[in-house]
Amino acid sequence: MASGSVCRCGNDGDINALNEAWGNVFWSMEYENFDQIDLPNLTVTQPNPSHVLDFRRFSSDQVISFNRLQTDIIKSYSDAPIAHNFMGKTTEFDHFKVGEDLDIASWDSYPLGFLEDRVIASSEFKQAFARQGDPDFQAFHHDLYRSVGKGRWWVMEQQPGPVNWAPYNPSPLPGMVRLWSWEAFAHGAEAVCYFRWRQAPFAQEQMHAGLCVRKRRRSGFG
Repeated sequence: MASGSVCRCGNDGDINALNEAWGNVFWSMEYENFDQIDLPNLTVTQPNPSHVLDFRRFSSDQVISFNRLQTDIIKSYSDAPIAHNFMGKTTEFDHFKVGEDLDIASWDSYPLGFLEDRVIASSEFKQAFARQGDPDFQAFHHDLYRSVGKGRWWVMEQQPGPVNWAPYNPSPLPGMVRLWSWEAFAHGAEAVCYFRWRQAPFAQEQMHAGLCVRKRRRSGFG
């Protein structure tokens, strides 16, 4: 990595070393300089796997560096613990490297929404767990972020009812929100926060449930 947003991909700025490392002699893919290298999704046909791997490493390093830039600034002014929230089934960067600069890891837990748009499963499975969520998906991520946080982790956003962003947005079974929260605590969570407290009366997420619906009534999903 060089400074800025240019990837030298561990080849010390030597384009010939990169050509040899990637095997670019195949398909006459040798580059004359780094400016000729496009993103792997812009190649004419299937990209070189080494190209894809180095791009993913570079992208991950950019996330890590950006997070570290922010945590360094915060630490220069405050000794308070630093927390950051991750998402379910997000594999584009090294979570453990990001976690090295955090005091608390957390994630956004949306059991029903993630079942619909992130879990690869049969329609029968999704129908069976449509109002509960995939229990393995939740348990895996609880343990993952406990590890990322070196034992300290939270649920930064817990689904409180129907969401607005999945293909279908069923209501949780009665008592499911409470059960999801107890599950998180059973996996060692220090805190469970809900998104959101009061349902928004307007704009893009007005159909996203809150613990308190518009007329100040409890949602009833807990």
